[in-house]
Amino acid sequence: MDRRGTPSNLSANFQRLFRIRVALKEAERNETFRIRHDVYCRELRWEPEQPNGMETDEYDAHSVHCLMQTNDERQQCVGSLRLVLPNPHNPTGLLPVEIGCAETLDRAMLNSLQLDRRRLAEVSRLAITSGFRRRKNEQNSRDVDAAEQSRFQFILVGLYLAGLAVAEKLGIESALMLTEPRLAQHLNRLGFDIRQVGGPIEHRGARIPSVLYKQKFEAQIFRPWLRPMWQAIRTSVREDFACAGPNAIPWLTSETRLDESDISRIPLVPELDEDSFVEAHV
Repeated sequence: MDRRGTPSNLSANFQRLFRIRVALKEAERNETFRIRHDVYCRELRWEPEQPNGMETDEYDAHSVHCLMQTNDERQQCVGSLRLVLPNPHNPTGLLPVEIGCAETLDRAMLNSLQLDRRRLAEVSRLAITSGFRRRKNEQNSRDVDAAEQSRFQFILVGLYLAGLAVAEKLGIESALMLTEPRLAQHLNRLGFDIRQVGGPIEHRGARIPSVLYKQKFEAQIFRPWLRPMWQAIRTSVREDFACAGPNAIPWLTSETRLDESDISRIPLVPELDEDSFVEAHV
């Protein structure tokens, strides 16, 4: 048995420490915006501070947000992540990564994947609060015990699994992402199917555009030891949508809802005249 322990123990430990919520209520969405403000604005100072203490942008209007909290009485906010969905009012509109990486994207590669734009999303705005994020100078320190390091891995992987569970629920087939190269490598080692689709850009460090390409999740993507954790998170995500009812996402109306019988494949736009917008993970 390796250092991860049994698959069932991994899942049980995650559920003991943390809980995943799909932020379908306004109060929950505001919590994710406050996490982002604390990380992006107050701590890293990558974005200007806002009087209301919430960091938002125009893409939040057609995004689904995931919130991680501690699974105890305090329910501390741990981290958040969003899945930017196609704009229902402009389904062929570009996603942030496409705009920010316009000069480095390999569009021939992207077009060869025949991505259905209505089933193409973007994973972005990953934010983990400072109290739960391992600092760079602590990565190899003996002051950080194995439990602390495992907790950080739980958080990082758990948020990405939550984003994938939301994508699966909504019929999303693939997701663009912009990450540090080492994060993409780490997720690939875990069995995520992440393919680089362009050259690196400089944005608060080197970042690479990639596509998280959906396969049959349980059978092909995740290592066996990770599957119980995936199953637990997916169950939680499905329960949140079930509790919220058919109108969980008000703007996802019958006119814009994905339809299995009508798949239109629209090639990625080869030219851009817009100002660059860059999204990066931390």
